[in-house]
Amino acid sequence: MLHLRILVLQDGPWWVAQCLEYDLGAEAKSLDDALYEMEKTIVGQIFFDIKHDRVPFSTLPPAPARYVELFHMPQGAPSYESDVRVACA
Repeated sequence: MLHLRILVLQDGPWWVAQCLEYDLGAEAKSLDDALYEMEKTIVGQIFFDIKHDRVPFSTLPPAPARYVELFHMPQGAPSYESDVRVACA
C-alpha cells in the first residue's frame, strides 16, 4: 500500500492538486475534479512505470519544498492524505 499526501491550492479559476511524496500534479476547475484528475495521474504513472519495467515512481523526485511547507501550515491550503492500492494482473 502506498500512502500519499496531496496539497490542493486554488489558482484563479483552477484547483491544483500536488502530490508531496512525488512531483506529480493535476488541475481542474473544481476541487472534486482536481482530486479525480490527481487519482488518474497517479494510476497512469504506476501503469507507465510498470509498462517500462520500472518500480512505480522510482524516477520521480519529491515535490518542491514549498509545497511541503504549505501542507504543514496550520491554516494553509486544503490537504488530503490517501492510501493508494493498485492491483496489477
